[in-house]
Order: sequence, then C-alpha cells, then structure tokens
Amino acid sequence: KRSTRSAVIVADQKDLAEVIHKCQAARIETLYLATSGANAGRLTTRATKAGMDLKRYGPDSLLIDTFWTASGADGEDTLVSFPADPQNGFEAKALARDMKALGQATEGPFLPAYASVQLFADAAGQAGPQSKTKKDEKLKAGEWFATILGPLMLEAKGDTQDLRFNWYSWNNVVYQTIAPEN
Repeated sequence: KRSTRSAVIVADQKDLAEVIHKCQAARIETLYLATSGANAGRLTTRATKAGMDLKRYGPDSLLIDTFWTASGADGEDTLVSFPADPQNGFEAKALARDMKALGQATEGPFLPAYASVQLFADAAGQAGPQSKTKKDEKLKAGEWFATILGPLMLEAKGDTQDLRFNWYSWNNVVYQTIAPEN
C-alpha cells in the first residue's frame, strides 16, 4: 500500500533543510513538486546535495526557466505533465512567432492561458458581459469553442474535454517531449 506524505514549502523559502530531513526520514523515493519553479529547483538541488536519488514529477509550473535556473543540472530528468505542445498547431505557430518577435516567451503555460482568455471572451460575448451566470452556463453547455489550441469543450464541472497530455523531461537546459499521447 502506498502512503502519501506532504511537506509545506512557503513562497521563496530559502532554508529547505527541514523538508529534506522529512523526506530522508520517510525514505521518500518519488517526489511530486507542487510548488513554484524556483522552490522546486531549490528543493531539487538541496535533495541532490543531501545524497537523495529522487524520481521527480511536477506540474506545468516547472516548465519555466526559473526551475532550471534554480536547479541547474540537478533538475535533469524531472518529469512534467502538460498538454501537448500547443506551438505545433497552425494558429498557435503564427501567434508564437509573432509573440517571440516581440520578445515574449511562449513556452509553458503562455498559449493555454491565451486559450483560456479566448474561451472566457467568447462565452462573455455570447452571454453578455454583465451576466456571470449566463457566461458560466455557456462555458459548461458542452459546446465547442474555437481557440488557439484548436477546438475546446468544457464539461459540466468546467474540465476540458479531450485535452491530450504529454510527459516532458528537463534535459540539458531545455525540456523535451518524452512520451507524447497518441
């Protein structure tokens, strides 16, 4: 039987000795880094320096340069789940090219966040900007919305329908797809 243990890291926490000690005492082998990229990077480095050989996983907050800046080579092979690279779609390629020309990074959560704004704006436009209830109903009505990621539909709970995820891994200062979903 697997057990789940957690430790709290506060924003920009510098002293991670207590967290490392708890992980060592519990003989943790796998760590899910549900924190900022900077905190996850610092924790990764401190764990490595403490002699821990951890399998590390995390959310999209680790797909930004601050993780690698904080972890350096200790961040190698950290696995991150994230939707399939939106920059591969036709519409997203054009936006990514234009944003990069303006000096805006488009990796990680940029394009999905852009798609979220598109969903909100489309629903607000159809429901009327003053009607939060109608906008929410419109978003959860099972209709497809055109976005930079392609067509998206939200389920009744607000979860995205048919969103595909990949596993990414940090290797040599860049993250790369290691297990695309088919």
